[in-house]
Amino acid sequence: MPASKEIVKNEEPENALALPASVDLMNVSFGELAQSDQYRIPGWDLVDNKDLLMGVPFIIVGVTFQMPVADKSRPAGERDYVSCRAIIGDEERLTEAVERGWIPNKLAFKPEERILFNDGSTGIRRDIVRILHSAGLINVGHENDKNRFDLPWTQWESFSQSAEQGENIVPEFTTNHRGNLFTIEARRGVRKSEYSNEYGDAVTYYL
Repeated sequence: MPASKEIVKNEEPENALALPASVDLMNVSFGELAQSDQYRIPGWDLVDNKDLLMGVPFIIVGVTFQMPVADKSRPAGERDYVSCRAIIGDEERLTEAVERGWIPNKLAFKPEERILFNDGSTGIRRDIVRILHSAGLINVGHENDKNRFDLPWTQWESFSQSAEQGENIVPEFTTNHRGNLFTIEARRGVRKSEYSNEYGDAVTYYL
């Protein structure tokens, strides 16, 4: 997978338009530009509002844990978050989700759209850590700590896959314990839990 800032040259499609450098940019259409021979920055569209994922079927195809930051509210004194790359369900599954009333909001995605979302909570992040630990891809350790699945990855005993992130090496998982493509299916998207605690009103999302 190319890095998010790596510019790559697309293979020229059969119907590509060869727009001359002298094209009148005040009159050329977006459609013409989109069909032209061009460079693109590949990536996964960031979803920063997880309400949009409620009820929406998707499959996670890779996860990357980010470097921890200080957080005095956490028992460990710091926290991290996980970035999830996912593919939205196909047209058949999206249609089913809409018809069955699973999606409470207006559908915000096209079939098979590639997305990225982040989570550092006791919900989705914890769900993923539990899956990775159960699969033997990580060893969280700290068997006597009731919050062990919420510890930042820098306090795990081990992890089996990684990637370079600047000068750092972070846990990144793209294959499962059999060496095949890593996938986590969220057939009904995410679910939402709203509650109050000592810090005020809060929301946690779960797979």
